[in-house]
Amino acid sequence: MINWSLMTAAVIRREHAEDLASRCREAVAARGDLPADAAGAIHRARVWWHRNEAAVLFRQAQCCIVCVLCVFAAAVTSGETRRYPARITKVYDGDTVTADIDLGLNVTLTKQTLRLRGIDAPERRGPERERGLAAARHLAALLAPGPVIIETEADQRGKYGRLIVTIYRGTNNINTRMVRDGHAVAANY
Repeated sequence: MINWSLMTAAVIRREHAEDLASRCREAVAARGDLPADAAGAIHRARVWWHRNEAAVLFRQAQCCIVCVLCVFAAAVTSGETRRYPARITKVYDGDTVTADIDLGLNVTLTKQTLRLRGIDAPERRGPERERGLAAARHLAALLAPGPVIIETEADQRGKYGRLIVTIYRGTNNINTRMVRDGHAVAANY
């Protein structure tokens, strides 16, 4: 005698469900009819499989997403240099600006704070206030309204969450221009 309830509980994978179906077919062939508890067991096995098939597919989709994110993370951290068109919306001081960055495909990051790579300019606060304001005015003049290109290494961010960038207006490197004009010093940030 087949214990149909125990067989239903033992169904763990699809192969077990198929095995249960073949045993049911054998039982029907031997007896000529399907016992009531067998019909219920088959139904429970099918329901179990469909529920778990969705869970398995969901887990497979999760694995695919994780793989894609890992590949993306590897690309981001690979030291790849990226260039984006941008529009400077605010100059805070001689080495910090706010910009709207065009990522392409009609995607724009707005109000992104950018730190200029490789330079250190006087701050707007404290004893360097006058030099800091002069550096900010000079940077604003260099970045007069119009498009610029920002270059970042793998979208690297600094300790305050600002993107670390080199800004170009045409072929003019604004970062080195600030140092050359005496409004900033070369420094590793």
